[in-house]
Amino acid sequence: VEDNALMGGFGSAILETLNRWRIKRDVLNLGIPDRFIEHGARTLLLEKLGLSKEGIALKIEEFINAG
Repeated sequence: VEDNALMGGFGSAILETLNRWRIKRDVLNLGIPDRFIEHGARTLLLEKLGLSKEGIALKIEEFINAG
């Protein structure tokens, strides 16, 4: 989970490294999308972005069930 923008973040570096080594893995990369994010309380913004505890758990569950 990236506590910042997805593009150019830690998850991107991991994916680039896996690609360089030709390692094929499904990776769930969660973080803030590359678009304008309105200002507000952190908890409210994380909830809107699906990055609250519940949102992350749901995305992980969907990722596992899709594989």
